[in-house]
Amino acid sequence: MKKLLLGSLLLGSISSYSMESFNIALSQDRELLENSKNYEAKFTNDDGSITIYRPKFSDPNGSGTNLRIGENGPASLQGICKLFGFGPYIMNSALDQPGEDRPWFPSGELVLLSAEGKYAGVESYSDHDAVESVICSPISKTKVAPSKNASSITTLDDGSVSIVEPMFSTPDGHRKVHLTAKDDSGRDGICKLFGFSKHVKNSAHYDGRGTYLFVILSSEGKFKNFISGDNAYAIERLVCIK
Repeated sequence: MKKLLLGSLLLGSISSYSMESFNIALSQDRELLENSKNYEAKFTNDDGSITIYRPKFSDPNGSGTNLRIGENGPASLQGICKLFGFGPYIMNSALDQPGEDRPWFPSGELVLLSAEGKYAGVESYSDHDAVESVICSPISKTKVAPSKNASSITTLDDGSVSIVEPMFSTPDGHRKVHLTAKDDSGRDGICKLFGFSKHVKNSAHYDGRGTYLFVILSSEGKFKNFISGDNAYAIERLVCIK
């Protein structure tokens, strides 16, 4: 009788735990469904982060159109990630739309958000920049597959690997941005992005070719910053070890 009772209790506990896990997963799925999807596009980047391209917000005048979202400091960028249901805004990742490329905005206004992703008013687009893209942290911690985003990845005779023209797919999902690195930690980060442990000393070769924008990675291979091409050169090739 004691064994039977213990088995029943264990079964009940397992069932309760399973039901609780199911309810948590269901709640998370429901939250994702409830978040806004009012953006031009969304992309998963090579490091698992999420780029929101041209985020928008319903026109509060009730016109049925959408207004672009404006940048008003880090809090407003945090609000964009919150609005669309993703993790924290990644510092230094926002790109504003250049003035000469701006389309005409309905009513000439941009929506501003609070850090919680709530409506915080409208401002003239002549006073604020429209957010072209912003990178958010993913909400799940699933392992990201090694990037293959390079012109070539070749195993050398000693088992090391040469990565030619490593790149990062952001910010609009169509344009590949060349990677650069200021120090050894950044070079190790490039190797980690591609699934390797670290770079071989003196193996980095730089080239002035590429786009006007470069990406710098952290030592762990995650997005860290954009940098102008005037201050950096694209890495043409880098040798990594496993």
